Amino acid sequence: MADLVAIDAEPVGASVVAYLESLLERARAGEFSAIAAAYVYRDGSTSSGYSDQHNLATMVGSVEALKVKLVRDMLE
Repeated sequence: MADLVAIDAEPVGASVVAYLESLLERARAGEFSAIAAAYVYRDGSTSSGYSDQHNLATMVGSVEALKVKLVRDMLE
């Protein structure tokens, strides 16, 4: 059986704010037609959401590509 591990959530870092500001600029410039996001709150809880999307299959594919990136980073 797997061991339980406590999650210690870090305070909001400058990289979070900078990344969100970059995305906001790009959204205002009209680069995106939809967006999905996953959040980790300071207490370690999580959530996710997405904007209106007319082609959910495209969004699912993008989320799967992100999952691959996250797992690769975790294993490095």
